[in-house]
Parts: sequence; structure tokens; C-alpha cells
Amino acid sequence: MEDVGMSEGSPQIRPVVASRPCATMDEVRAEIDRLDRLLVPLIAERLAYVAQAARHKPTRADVVVPWRIEEVVAKVRECAMAIGADADTIEQIWRSLMAISIDWEAWHFDRREARPSGR
Repeated sequence: MEDVGMSEGSPQIRPVVASRPCATMDEVRAEIDRLDRLLVPLIAERLAYVAQAARHKPTRADVVVPWRIEEVVAKVRECAMAIGADADTIEQIWRSLMAISIDWEAWHFDRREARPSGR
């Protein structure tokens, strides 16, 4: 697995959305857990839309759309830069998320195709 820390050559940046100072590791973990509880429903909602996408694609080859992947990467990099986050790290996270999403969409596509009606 690649190191997902600050990219080599990336300037030390101060995010616009800063973390609050934590006095203990337990506090840090509690804040990460809080964020995870916020992220999980958003990721689940994203995957629900990905599953819907499978219904709108005529062939399995249409599940992977390279230009769309690059479009999404450009948008999330822009968003990251706007808030002062490391765009390279955000890109790595999103590329991983999209790879998983593609597998999820392919699974839904295959499941749809396996049904007797094909839809």
C-alpha cells in the first residue's frame, strides 16, 4: 500500500477546516471515530447511487468510464485545494474509493444481467 501521508514536495499547509487540539490520544481517537460516524452514511449513500448507475448502463464495459474517473479526480482535487487540504492525498483516497465503487457497480450490473428479465 502506498504511503498516503503528505506527498513529497507538498508544502506544509494549514487546512481551512482545522482539527481541534486534543490533549490525549483517546481524544484524538474519539474525534476520528466521530468523523467516521459522519463519513459512513455519506459513503453508503454514494454507493447507493453507484448501484443505480449499473441500471443505466447498457453493457458491463460501460461500468468503467475513464474520462469520468479523471473528471471526478479533478473535482475533488479542486475541492481539496480550496480548503487547504493535500490534493495528492485526497486524490489517492478518491481513486481507491472509485476502484471499490467500480467493483460495486460491476457486481450490481452482473446481478441485474443474471435475472431472467435482464433488468
